[in-house]
Amino acid sequence: MSSSERDKIVVQSKMGIVADPWYYDSSYEHIVDSAEASLNALQTDYLDVLLLHRPDALVEPEEVVRAFGVSNHTPRRR
Repeated sequence: MSSSERDKIVVQSKMGIVADPWYYDSSYEHIVDSAEASLNALQTDYLDVLLLHRPDALVEPEEVVRAFGVSNHTPRRR
């Protein structure tokens, strides 16, 4: 894919679940590792959106990303 083609699409990935043993991880290290794994799998150099699998009051998003979303956040959770 050329850079002009890449600029026309939004690439989104999701992170937070560790498969074995199964648990949620919103640590800095896991966010970075998950993003890097997605970049490698998608063969691109940046993600436009990174979704956290669930809300986590302890996550420090400003350490890692400019903006983020949560895939299952209710309107009452802010």
